[in-house]
Amino acid sequence: MGTSEKAMITIKNTLEIVNNSILILKDLDQLFEKEGFFPTDTKIGCEPSKNINQNSNSYLRFFPLFMSRYYYNGKVDEGEKQDQYVFGVNIQFYHRQENLELIPSLSATLIKLTRSFSKMPRPESWWIKYILFEDQDRLAGENFQHQDDFILDGRKYTFTNRKHNKINNHTFTFWGYELMDVKNVEFLQDKYVSRLIEEYNSVSMEM
Repeated sequence: MGTSEKAMITIKNTLEIVNNSILILKDLDQLFEKEGFFPTDTKIGCEPSKNINQNSNSYLRFFPLFMSRYYYNGKVDEGEKQDQYVFGVNIQFYHRQENLELIPSLSATLIKLTRSFSKMPRPESWWIKYILFEDQDRLAGENFQHQDDFILDGRKYTFTNRKHNKINNHTFTFWGYELMDVKNVEFLQDKYVSRLIEEYNSVSMEM
């Protein structure tokens, strides 16, 4: 097989991974909507556009590091109830150049905001990616329940950020699996949607 053929196969495989990931997010949208939770945005959260003069390490990011979506209780806009929680899902393809061996993952996150909201919240697309892979306090084990790395077997982690000004005192409860483990809608329902709702119901009763 020649170099051109290898390049074509690589591009095809990359496009297939991205397309399948978008389909996963669309499936999650439908599953959450059936449970009364709705996307906070019509867009997929990912890296923004890049400047032509970016440094060489940033060229990698023409292929997105991540894709994220957030969901909220649809009753909030009707003024029926105030809430303090949002759901988030994040597909992480890779991270930085020095961490290209990161296993692609799909993570679920229940976020407790610092205050209740009475209209649709607007989480930033990078929140989950930052907490999972960049927050140095979490990675160093400070204020963190688990000292080990983020292990993709469904185990639950909880972390409250104390320093970043945009997510200061937000609490993140999260877990994840390898992206290639996602085989069907039943897996998404069981490991992500139902479990997030169960977590939400257990903590919202305490409000």
